[in-house]
Amino acid sequence: MALTLDDYKCKIVNELLFATCQEEVIQFIDDIISELKNNKLNGHIIIRFVDKILSELDHFSPFSIESQQWSNCKMARISLNRIKNKLNETLN
Repeated sequence: MALTLDDYKCKIVNELLFATCQEEVIQFIDDIISELKNNKLNGHIIIRFVDKILSELDHFSPFSIESQQWSNCKMARISLNRIKNKLNETLN
């Protein structure tokens, strides 16, 4: 059974939270975006998908998760926002 984008989003958020370091977070995000592009997803769809991941990450606070998870969450937000900005520039 194929994963829906929502299922994939949940899987990604879990992977990001449980990464062992910030470099792993960045590499994981780069791999995801490359995979989406290789599957010929439209740039606008990728941006919406990134927005959904960012929205999911916004539900976490430093008081609800471990310090490494919070650090991963912050790095993921930074990396995803950079990617989103680059995609927006190429689409406009």
